Amino acid sequence: MSETIYYDDLQFDNYEFLIAISEKGLVYLDIVSKELDNVTVFFAKYKEEVTLVHNPQKVAPYKTKLAQYLKGQRQIFEMPVDFGKRGTAFQQAVWQELLRVPFGESSSYSLLAETVGRPQATRAVGTAVGKNPIPIIVPCHRILRKDGGIGGYAGGLPLKYRLLEIEGIPCN
Repeated sequence: MSETIYYDDLQFDNYEFLIAISEKGLVYLDIVSKELDNVTVFFAKYKEEVTLVHNPQKVAPYKTKLAQYLKGQRQIFEMPVDFGKRGTAFQQAVWQELLRVPFGESSSYSLLAETVGRPQATRAVGTAVGKNPIPIIVPCHRILRKDGGIGGYAGGLPLKYRLLEIEGIPCN
C-alpha cells in the first residue's frame, strides 16, 4: 500500500529546500536541492512505496516555520517529525538525541556517542548524523568536532556556518 507524501519547495536567499511531509509529520528535508527525484530515491532506499503529491497548502506551516528560523525569528520548531521505520535503531537513537540539543547550544560527535550509550562509536555517530533525513529541524548542524571545529555538513559548510551564526554558536 502506497503512502501519500506531500511536498513543496522553499527558496530562501541562495538556498533551495524541498520539504516532504506525511500525515504524521515532516519526513524529509532536502537542503541540497529541490529535485523531486531525491525524495523518490530517499523512500526507495527504505523500500517504501509512496505517492508524491505537490501540495503547497498542506506543507505551508512547515515552510513558514523554516523560513522564520532562517530569518532568526524562531528558535523552536514545534512540528511533528516522522522517522517511520527509516534508518537503523542506532541511527534513530542518534536522531532522537539530536532533537534534544537546544537552540543556541552545540554538542560533539563524541558526546553524542556517549549519550546513546556507545562511547567508542564516534565515527558511527558521525555517519548517523550525516544520514539525518530532516536536517535543520533535527539539528545536526549543532554537532561539532570535539575540538570545536565545524566538521562536515550535507548541505555544505557555508550553510552550516550560516545556521550556527543564526543560533549564535561559535565554532573554529
